[in-house]
Amino acid sequence: MHDKKYFTVEEANRLVPRVRAIVERLRQSHRRLQSQRPAAEAMAQKAGGNGGGGEGSTYLFDYAVAMQSGLAVLQAMGVLLKDVEQGLIDFPHWREGREVYLCWQLGEARIEYWHETDTGYAGRQPL
Repeated sequence: MHDKKYFTVEEANRLVPRVRAIVERLRQSHRRLQSQRPAAEAMAQKAGGNGGGGEGSTYLFDYAVAMQSGLAVLQAMGVLLKDVEQGLIDFPHWREGREVYLCWQLGEARIEYWHETDTGYAGRQPL
């Protein structure tokens, strides 16, 4: 992607409140989708497995659309959702001449960590 956005720490921190709200909604939708999966699968089987599960399918579709919409907003912002349940977000960032990620997790007030692009959460280091 040639139009990749890179963030300064300050830019990323300014986005944290907006990102937090989106991630909280995504996590809520994800949990609802997961909790409804067994019921939706049972309805689909009862309906002959043709996906015509009526209200169960509509319910799941609505949450899937909500998730897709939230993901699209994050993508347009240029941030990377790494784990919806943990609320992990990476912000592409240049550090010492190479691409790294500023790392933020739901529950953190601001960005205080970074990691190499290939180490992930386990490689988080303080800024």
